[in-house]
Amino acid sequence: MAADYSKIDFHSFVDNRLNEIGYRLLHITKDVLNERIDDIMKFVNSTRIEFNEKYGWEEETREYFFNDMVDKWKYAC
Repeated sequence: MAADYSKIDFHSFVDNRLNEIGYRLLHITKDVLNERIDDIMKFVNSTRIEFNEKYGWEEETREYFFNDMVDKWKYAC
């Protein structure tokens, strides 16, 4: 049975709780991408490797991360 998440204030959780437990959100801009490409690739690809068998996900290449699709990072993460 699926959990009922309707009462969770996700905006509050992201704004407050993530910081409390030591996480922070990072807005990925071109500058951040250029500076942290290896970290970003490691984060994304580790998830893809972990769920490869379940979803058939493959690791992404460096070229994928530098693809200039409009607003890609707004909707991809």
